[in-house]
Amino acid sequence: MSAPGEETVFYSGKSMWPTFRAGDKLILDACGAEVLRPGDVVVFCSPDVASGPDRDYHRPARESAGVRGSSGSSRFVCHRVLDVEIGVDPATVRTQGDCQRCPDTPWPATRLVGRVVEVDPVRGPRREVKSSAFLGWRLRHRLSLRRILRGLGRRLPIVGPLLTRLAHM
Repeated sequence: MSAPGEETVFYSGKSMWPTFRAGDKLILDACGAEVLRPGDVVVFCSPDVASGPDRDYHRPARESAGVRGSSGSSRFVCHRVLDVEIGVDPATVRTQGDCQRCPDTPWPATRLVGRVVEVDPVRGPRREVKSSAFLGWRLRHRLSLRRILRGLGRRLPIVGPLLTRLAHM
């Protein structure tokens, strides 16, 4: 059950991995751009469904960044906030998926659906979403380092077992 002012959507795709996985239920809190800060995870309307003159303001949404609403269509994008510029009209928000290499083009805050406050994952207990500007970067590079250590461990027979143990820490 959602509290008043909250909405639930189901996540699909890979752009916010490892923070979210396909099928996770995201609980959103309706808010404005003035309360957003770097590190918050937000859901916003994809430019495919946005109407008006700002249609070309944002590059087309990738299917990997989809969030499925109650209708089942991939109409929303879920990414982490990098920067919010409130001094312009309309206010603009710059975001990036935790698993994406490049940030999104800034988009108008009128597309904001809400901030993700909790996640009910497919596996595991319901948890609060952490708000950290570098959380996605740290997770992504820690996992990359593990892959490198495992690969080196297989190729170097002398130090292989040590590198493999380090990769699993």
